[in-house]
This record gives sequence, C-alpha cells and structure tokens, in this order.
Amino acid sequence: MRCPVHADRVAARVCTVCGARHCAECAPEFAAVGGPVCPACLPSVTRSEGRAASPGKGGAGIGRLVLSAGLLAGAVSVVALVSLHGAGEHRADAELLREAFANLAIVGTAAERHRGATGEWPASLDVLVPAQLSALPPDPFADGQPLRLGRDPLRPEARVIYSVGPNRSDEAGRPLDPASGEGDLVYPLD
Repeated sequence: MRCPVHADRVAARVCTVCGARHCAECAPEFAAVGGPVCPACLPSVTRSEGRAASPGKGGAGIGRLVLSAGLLAGAVSVVALVSLHGAGEHRADAELLREAFANLAIVGTAAERHRGATGEWPASLDVLVPAQLSALPPDPFADGQPLRLGRDPLRPEARVIYSVGPNRSDEAGRPLDPASGEGDLVYPLD
C-alpha cells in the first residue's frame, strides 16, 4: 500500500488515532499517544497548555492530551480526553480508548445493518444479538458493562451509542467536552 501523501513511498505506519496508513515521514512516532500520528490527526493531538505535542520520546509528564479520532473512514467523530499522570497509566488509558473506539465502531456498524434490515434503529442494543453480533462488546471504561444506547441530548429525536469514556461517569450520551473532560464517547445514529 502506498502513502496517500507520498505516492512513491510505502505506507508502513498506522496512525494510532484513526488507523490510516502513511509513510514514516507523514506519520512520525508520538510518545504521548503511544505510536505514529498521521497528518490529518496531528492538529488534534495537542497538550492542554496549547503547545503542539512533538514527536519523539518525551510525553510522560502531567498534563492533558486531547485525541480526536475518526471512525468508519471519517463518518463518525469521537473525541476523548486522557489524563496523563505517568507513562504507565497513559498507556493503559490509550489502550482503553482504542478498545472503546473499536467497540463503538463494531456496535455502530451492527446498528446500521439492523436499520438496513428492518428500516428502524434498534430499540435496545440487545436486539443486535444474535442477528448482527454474537455478543455485545463491553465498554472498557465501565468495568465490563456493555456499551449504552441513549437519546442524543443535542437532538432528542436521534439516538447515540456511547461509552462512559475516560472520566468513567455516565453522562447519558452527552458528547465529551475536551476542555472540561465531562461527557461520553459517542457514536451518533442519524
């Protein structure tokens, strides 16, 4: 596979945030997120102090890191706030974020398949099993409880699938506010 920016180079690196493939020049390693970051996600990877995160080996200090990840080829935008208190804790939170993003994409895709088959969004996530999923994936931030389905607080006629996110507090599907750290990781159902 070729890099989308440099067609003469192999896309050997996978962006830690969105999963896009790029060459080593386009996607340098960022210790703060535990891997490479592509040009599209680079502006979203910043320190709360307003400084751009820099590639390299640093990044284990105290601070906040804002991650924005596009799921399903950019169809869904998920925003997450990770509190860094040291490299070990950050790696654990980054793994939980990756798992939450993947699980939201899996359940969101199953909900979309359900809508395609029935003409309606699922009334509960349980109806996705076994027709669309063998089991509901867990919310990694909720001690193994499943992801949740709720009303979109911004558009009450719409629904969202959500994870309680890094603050581990159920905000009833309200999208995460990176400035305050309040809110959930959401997959909107239109």
